[in-house]
Amino acid sequence: MPTKKKKSEHELTAEEKARIERNRLIKQQLAIFTNSYPELVDRNSIRYPIKDELLLKLPELHGCCMDPKPEPFKINVSSDEFEKLIYIWEFCNNFSEYLDSPLFKLEDLKFALNYSQ
Repeated sequence: MPTKKKKSEHELTAEEKARIERNRLIKQQLAIFTNSYPELVDRNSIRYPIKDELLLKLPELHGCCMDPKPEPFKINVSSDEFEKLIYIWEFCNNFSEYLDSPLFKLEDLKFALNYSQ
């Protein structure tokens, strides 16, 4: 029965080298995670769910790329206007498929309602 030969380093494609390096990185990160949080690891497997802070420490290990939280912004409207604005915006975005309208931001709605020629 013929045996498979391992490819030497110079015969590997760039994609194969990247995959091998990624696997090596994940093994290293799993060892670090296991040492730091042994209560979350069971038989070389991470028990999810875990806190977001832990995901961000070793994102390659968890296979995630979390976007940073959006910055809060302020809309200068009164509380009565804001409630009405939210109702309209929520309705339009929830039924956009049936209304055949594009999704839009709350600020865009505010500016559109306040537009005058």
